[in-house]
Amino acid sequence: MYRCSSTLCVLMLVALGNVHSSDVSATWPRWRGPDQNGHSADTRVPLEWSMTKNLRWQLSLPGYGNSSPIVWGDRIFLTSATKDGAERYVLCVERHQGQILWQRTAAKNAAEGKIHEWNTHAASTPFTDGERVYAFFGNPGLFCYDFEGNLLWQRQFGKFGCSTGWGIGAASPILFEDLVIVNGDHGAQGSQEEKGKAYGPSWLWAMNKKTGEVVWKAERNQGMSWGTPAVLTTPKGRTELVLNSPHGVWSYDPRTGKELWHTNGRGDQELFGEISPVWRDGAIYAFTGRPGPMYAIRMDGEGDITKTHLIWNHACGNRVVCSPLLVGNYLLEVDRNGVLACYDAATGKAVWQHRFGEKCCASLIGVRGKVIALGDEGTAYVFEPGSQFKLLHTNKLTDDSAFRASPAIVDGQMLIRADHRLFCIAESSAVGKSNQR
Repeated sequence: MYRCSSTLCVLMLVALGNVHSSDVSATWPRWRGPDQNGHSADTRVPLEWSMTKNLRWQLSLPGYGNSSPIVWGDRIFLTSATKDGAERYVLCVERHQGQILWQRTAAKNAAEGKIHEWNTHAASTPFTDGERVYAFFGNPGLFCYDFEGNLLWQRQFGKFGCSTGWGIGAASPILFEDLVIVNGDHGAQGSQEEKGKAYGPSWLWAMNKKTGEVVWKAERNQGMSWGTPAVLTTPKGRTELVLNSPHGVWSYDPRTGKELWHTNGRGDQELFGEISPVWRDGAIYAFTGRPGPMYAIRMDGEGDITKTHLIWNHACGNRVVCSPLLVGNYLLEVDRNGVLACYDAATGKAVWQHRFGEKCCASLIGVRGKVIALGDEGTAYVFEPGSQFKLLHTNKLTDDSAFRASPAIVDGQMLIRADHRLFCIAESSAVGKSNQR
């Protein structure tokens, strides 16, 4: 698993020359941060903000998107698209002043039909290795740019389709060593094929990050899901690529694509798999997305571990879109109706629930010992994790768009993306600055 220790970051930044040594904390290279778990080690980002307090800058973006911002040094990268998806964009924004450095049109005339009413055609979060930026748009493919916006390579995977017509959702590519790995799950909801529709096989793809050449692919055929894979290290030191799916959780060798283990306990239930798992202390925690089971799995299994490695299994009664957060002994999740739930991580039993005033699609963020839940209407709830719900702050950003991307935190700044605007939250006397295109 990629961990950006201070020493490693310094060596990477000095070698690449893309950021100053004073900016070693300024990396949020992929969805959910350096360790892909939603936690930030930042100690300076403010926990209170509004349109007139601690708003460093705001920037109007071309097009629309639900993809989360990523950061390397003084550069922010994100994706966007026209409302009909005909054009897809990759953007680079200067982090301190909030100005667009470059904009590239990755695809033209690329409309792929119906998507979910909450979604856009730019929902997949890009990632960066400090030299290149990788952005995935489904049917148009995967695009690799350098930091100056030059297209280095692109790769298409064929047509993605699902019986609900919701598109590729927010499945985001990840980096492991020299491999770019993409989840290509698609097909029919549940176990029933849609009449008159034929879907090709689903795959996990791994490409060489420098050339885009396919190194391996693993056939999935799990139906439609939009989960982002996670790379983790087990207590025995084995590196695994873990991916949630409608039928269970699967683990692969990230270097070869060989299956290591799987759970297969969901049967014919109409479940999804967009919820990325979280893990700690030898356990993986997974939600199904739809009302149904959530469970904890013991690591270091082989083959079908459905009956041998299950730690606990409980019902989750609500539709969940965002991914969970582990804080201390607590497993936290918020559903699409804005109901925040806290579970005991050791047993899976419910500790408490609290309903917010708006639905939530963004994943939870942990920073400065607190948790931030961002609602679709721009309200951020900052609360204390513990045996009881304790709300600390309610922060509101006003905009005419939806806030469905997960925030990024770097170097004392929090970047919050609405579908066509980007906000930078930081301690600042220059509040309310607006950059318009």
